[in-house]
Amino acid sequence: MKERKDMNKKLKITFDKYSKRHHYLPVFYLKGFADQDKLINVYDKIRDIIIPKQNPESKFYEKDLNNYKVDGKIHFTLEEPMFSPIDSRVSRLFSKIQNPDITNYHFNTTEQLEVLHFISQLFWRSPDTNSIFLDLIKKEGLSNKYFGFKKKDNNRFASDQEIPEIKEHVLNDPEIQKMLKHMIPLSDGNKEELLKLMEKWKIFTIDVPANNFITGDNPFLINNDDIRLDNVFNELIFPLTKNKLLVLSDKSPNFLDGLFLANTNISILNQAKRFIASDSEEGLKRTIFHYKELLKIKQSDTILKSTFEFMYHQASFNNHSDYLNKSEFVNNPKINLG
Repeated sequence: MKERKDMNKKLKITFDKYSKRHHYLPVFYLKGFADQDKLINVYDKIRDIIIPKQNPESKFYEKDLNNYKVDGKIHFTLEEPMFSPIDSRVSRLFSKIQNPDITNYHFNTTEQLEVLHFISQLFWRSPDTNSIFLDLIKKEGLSNKYFGFKKKDNNRFASDQEIPEIKEHVLNDPEIQKMLKHMIPLSDGNKEELLKLMEKWKIFTIDVPANNFITGDNPFLINNDDIRLDNVFNELIFPLTKNKLLVLSDKSPNFLDGLFLANTNISILNQAKRFIASDSEEGLKRTIFHYKELLKIKQSDTILKSTFEFMYHQASFNNHSDYLNKSEFVNNPKINLG
């Protein structure tokens, strides 16, 4: 009996060293969507209620998200050795771009690459990307420069035919899948994709706070009908803060219009599995209202594509004034999402 108690104590000590509450949206990122009191308004999409204002730490996490478990027991974690250092480094950059005293923050090349790497890491950190990763394995196999297995003899990637047992194990073990996918942002292949995306970089800033950007548990608006390892994002709209929006597209406009802002927020709400965060309860209510109007007319399936098409439409105008005078979206607001 005494030996069992001693063993239980050792196991408790072993398992207690692993944290269990892991944010898939880091707290430092969520602070960029907080109000003047450093609190966020959260909409629970499942319960259809706006939760009273709270600290950013209170939502957007999942238990044991970054822990590898076998038979219910934690064997290792990626939270402290991998994500904590990344968050610590990137949070310093985000504290600068979230600073209200810096209205026109200029990103240098190094910072642009750091932001894109953070977004890539955040994308694969999301529990929603587990199924995407599995689909990519089925479609492209394990022989690749992102998470492939190299042969010891000549440093080449082993083909799927050479490692059938490993592939079968990966395909049937969700825990392995959720660990393996985090190798993608660290790979040389991912760096090549990010360098290409830098050429599409454009930041839009809201100068006058009115109806700011929101974020959600799946804030990646991606226009890509055929996701591949070497082209995950293709075109991306991503809210960096409540007043800064990153767009990666060859067809982005030269101005930020209120309708594009509204469409972006509606798309983020539509794509969310459960939680949405905003600095403004009133702004959140407006977005929810417009979203529910679209649900009534059964247009939720086209919201994302329509947002990108609306962005292309704006890009066809030389400037905001030309757009306001000639755009059919402005003159007939019933045909836009917002």
